[in-house]
Amino acid sequence: MTLTLVFVFGLLLIGFWARVNLRILHWIHVPASIVAGSIGLLIVQAAVCVKSFQFESATLTWITDDLVKQLATWPSWLIAVVFAGMFLERKSRSLPDSLRLAGREGIMVWIIVLGQTALGLLATWLLIQPFYDVPNAFGMLIETGFAGGHGTAGAMGTVFQSEAVDFPEGLDLGIFMATVGLVFSVFSGVVYVNIAIRKGWLHTPVKKLEVSTGLEIDPQPPAVAHGTVRSNVIDPLLFQVIPLAMAVGIGLLSHFAVGKLGTAADAGFTVSENKISEALEDETTTEDDARATLTKRTSFSGMLNSFPLFIYTMLGGLLVRRVMEAWGIADLIDPASIQRFTGSAMDLLVVSAMTSLSLIAVANVFVPLLILLLVAFIWTGFCLLYLSRQLLPKDYWFELGIINYGMSTGTTATGMVLLKMVDRDLDSGAAENYALAAPLSSPFIGGGIITFSLPLLLLNRIPMAISSLSIAAIVIGLYVAGRYWASKEEA
Repeated sequence: MTLTLVFVFGLLLIGFWARVNLRILHWIHVPASIVAGSIGLLIVQAAVCVKSFQFESATLTWITDDLVKQLATWPSWLIAVVFAGMFLERKSRSLPDSLRLAGREGIMVWIIVLGQTALGLLATWLLIQPFYDVPNAFGMLIETGFAGGHGTAGAMGTVFQSEAVDFPEGLDLGIFMATVGLVFSVFSGVVYVNIAIRKGWLHTPVKKLEVSTGLEIDPQPPAVAHGTVRSNVIDPLLFQVIPLAMAVGIGLLSHFAVGKLGTAADAGFTVSENKISEALEDETTTEDDARATLTKRTSFSGMLNSFPLFIYTMLGGLLVRRVMEAWGIADLIDPASIQRFTGSAMDLLVVSAMTSLSLIAVANVFVPLLILLLVAFIWTGFCLLYLSRQLLPKDYWFELGIINYGMSTGTTATGMVLLKMVDRDLDSGAAENYALAAPLSSPFIGGGIITFSLPLLLLNRIPMAISSLSIAAIVIGLYVAGRYWASKEEA
């Protein structure tokens, strides 16, 4: 564990140095964690290549075996911390207020993200599954990697690996999609920003883009954390660990309790003989194996245990926040500090997931992945250049659209980077609109409850045609509603 930590922080140091000193990285705004993870992946693959020539050493063995196995266990725990802080750091806002202030933007985000899901499932059903043996959940990779990003890919990896989904390669493929999406997001986003500058699509005209090394000193640098208690009582930063740890702890206890509840509900549960006969159609499956497998997949405990830990820690964060608000002590939570902890966890997650990425899994389905990537590229560009004009406020449709574009191809942070290129002081109102609409979408899609529930509860139980066409119909319905809302607002 100690050596692994030293290795990861060494990668981050190298990644930071490269991000600061290499001009090409200034232009594409790639985070240091992505650079570090890429270097880590190269080191691991180089070690594997050297070992293939029968060259053995303790260092090579540690890199290819111990290091990779250790890092492969990190994402599920780190993502639990990230999701624990998701609701903990945010002040509760009522749904009616969010809907009134940012309904059009909320509809736009739902169209973008559910469109990624619908098109991914349709492409999988119509173009990929006739030629390649991939599960239905393969179609979720666009939303997982693009709208979700590395955090969602790490979380969905746990879902994909569950017995209910049985898609163990999903973690590696999701991380690959997220990495490609992030790089594509920055490159294509800069192109779209330049087009917008030349076409005059902006709320406030911009003459040229600014390039940042990441080391520029702000005359009044923003505080990365704030103290809410006196340091002579407890260190203010350490104090912020307490509600975060409580959220994770509640998630762990809830996960354990729900599993036990499912086991208790399974007492006396039996599998029908018809289902066993169906399973025995595979000649390699014995009756005992079929009974055990079906019991595990159809039992209450199997279904409940398929929901990963991070869902419980997310609800734990919401519970801690609500309780502290009810007691009138929510001001003790410092959102900036919680963001620093969850941001650090995300950087570590990116490095660990990318370093332990299996390129063999990617190579085995490269053509199907390429199809999904092309679909994603076309859809996100269509949403920015056409749908944003149709559904978003006319005064700042591009500014708000470019945030959505960054979110739907990489991360919200990428969207904010692209926005700052054309709206440095955030005067257009796009950032506020996006933030107000976030409660309408982020808990549900693009890494929310619906994203994680679809593979578990829908895709393996309903025919692919019905699933994909139903989601596509929802997207069309949302577009009609969005057009109606926009026409009323603009009238």
